[in-house]
Amino acid sequence: MHTILNSDYSIEYCHIYTNEGAGNEHIASIDTLNTIIGKLRKQAATYNLCVMVDDYSFPETSMEFDYDGLLKWLGDKQAVPHFLIQESSLVPAAGEVVEQLTDKRRQKSLRDYIQRKRYPCSLFIATWYLARLGKLRTISASEILPARQLINILPLRFEPFEAEARDILAATPYADVLQVITNEYIEADQEEI
Repeated sequence: MHTILNSDYSIEYCHIYTNEGAGNEHIASIDTLNTIIGKLRKQAATYNLCVMVDDYSFPETSMEFDYDGLLKWLGDKQAVPHFLIQESSLVPAAGEVVEQLTDKRRQKSLRDYIQRKRYPCSLFIATWYLARLGKLRTISASEILPARQLINILPLRFEPFEAEARDILAATPYADVLQVITNEYIEADQEEI
């Protein structure tokens, strides 16, 4: 598989946390990925594949996570990504997104939340999507391959966070990106394999 810059689509799949191993959700994600790739190939659309490792939510397990093991497992499933990213690497870009919010009340609320607790999941999602669409100056195309549209294969349990992320995106100068983001939700138990 070759790397395509400025692809038609960026496809996220197999979102994984550092406190878990691959499981049924990840298998369901790859099954959905294969279906989507089949359709895109028929359309002659270009795409890049990406996996997000959430090393931010459970920092105590991030040093123990087996990245090589994950990539080997994905290789065995013929689902190797063009790039893999750690969620914690998005912190500087998340700050950029907060600064760009046009809704000042939301901006203040997010700043207060970050200061009291930490970066919320919804802000990371919005940041991740803007980065994959090439909209952020703090992230280069060599780190995250830009695309014109996004497809995200996610567990159904992520849906409330996705809705919050859409609200954040709607309050940025890039609200029009909401039209090029498609989420495919999967339902599978979280049992590890």
